[in-house]
Amino acid sequence: MSKKSANRELFTHRLVEVRALSDHDSVPVPNSSDAVYVIDDEGRRWVKKYVAANDLLAEAFGTLLALDLSVPTANGGYHVDGGETWWLSEYLDPIVHWDPSYAERLADPDELGSLLALDAVIGNTDRHARNIVLRPSPSEHELRVFSIDLANSWLGTPHDLEAAQLAPPPVGNVAKGIPVDMIARGARTCALRAAQLPDDRVVDSAREACMIANEPEEARLVRALTLRLRNAPNIVDKYLKLLRNR
Repeated sequence: MSKKSANRELFTHRLVEVRALSDHDSVPVPNSSDAVYVIDDEGRRWVKKYVAANDLLAEAFGTLLALDLSVPTANGGYHVDGGETWWLSEYLDPIVHWDPSYAERLADPDELGSLLALDAVIGNTDRHARNIVLRPSPSEHELRVFSIDLANSWLGTPHDLEAAQLAPPPVGNVAKGIPVDMIARGARTCALRAAQLPDDRVVDSAREACMIANEPEEARLVRALTLRLRNAPNIVDKYLKLLRNR
């Protein structure tokens, strides 16, 4: 058994490694990753996209953190083919993308708040309207929020996360019309969960993400993220202020 294979046995995998896929149609939404719809050998549907190693790290680690912090997110997985690793995101249907007119239809505004708290902590600079998807539930008139696409967060480059220290990410590319007062409670509640996230859970998630992305700076990534997690309430408050004032 190779050293890498042996290391994989030391922790529990939470992201799905999909071994067999069949490609279908291209995703009809503007993207830079040649995203396509795929079906795996168990009949599950995914969106598959090729990303650079740092983007793969950000997607993997960000998805694991979303699960830890109860942020509604599409399930994540990966597929290795010819030495290249593809990121897989659960296919969600039906969906609509964020529009300010949907604010009053949110089934739970705290969900959107938790999503933005995650962005604040991990330095996600790409939460535009297409990266906030909503599904009708529990009725067609109510909408539940899901996070997708964390590739541009600072998680993908440990030195950027380290350099940011306790600064919130810029908000210039965040979707317009976010009802900050409506979602602030959910954001702050999520920030408190982040501050209390156990160290061993952070390490386990970092190890899995770094293994998938072949990232050698796991310790640096853990140190930088742990600092931000412990100070999440402060970072999130700064982020909410930026959103209010833009």
